[in-house]
Amino acid sequence: MQNNFNHITPIYDFLAGLIFGKSIKESQIWLLPFIPENANMLIIGGGTGWILEEILATNFKCRIVYLEASKKMLKQSQKRYQKHAKKSNILIEFRLGTEIDLKETESFDVIFTGFLLDLFLEENLRKLMQKLYKHLKPGELWLIADFQPKNATRFWQKSLLQTMISFFKITANLQANQLPDLDSAFSGFQLKPEHQKLFYHKLIQSSVYRKQV
Repeated sequence: MQNNFNHITPIYDFLAGLIFGKSIKESQIWLLPFIPENANMLIIGGGTGWILEEILATNFKCRIVYLEASKKMLKQSQKRYQKHAKKSNILIEFRLGTEIDLKETESFDVIFTGFLLDLFLEENLRKLMQKLYKHLKPGELWLIADFQPKNATRFWQKSLLQTMISFFKITANLQANQLPDLDSAFSGFQLKPEHQKLFYHKLIQSSVYRKQV
């Protein structure tokens, strides 16, 4: 199974922090204020679920479909949610699966992809994005935080990203051989970039896209 993070679930957040400090989390937290009240939201590939604790802390109302391909990641996310669920106005439906498990009739006000799109080969990334785009309502938001390889202009930056890919090739059977140019990938859809912010020496980019009507 490709992109299988089950084996490294217990140390995934630690590894991300060890390499990139707080930037992985900060780049995703920066996106949260853009989520509108009462949004119907899809979080796909949310990992260990730490982002749920940040969303729950905002205490606004929304409904979330939390879709995760790793059984262990999903279980850890559910445990995090259960600690805060009673105090929250947020309803979360946890699902084990990928984009193909979305119901044909489902549509969302917000799609949130945090460090998911970098996992795929170009042809599979296109299919994934087409599927998600289909489930995003016109006029609504796609929030993304991910690596920006075109900003890796120095030797240490290129080496860091390549080492990361090699590591996950071994530990998680990573599908991708290189990080995709996501600006180019998003330009193939009727999505308008409204806000962007760079993190960690410009190697990480957070973006807010709006689907055109």
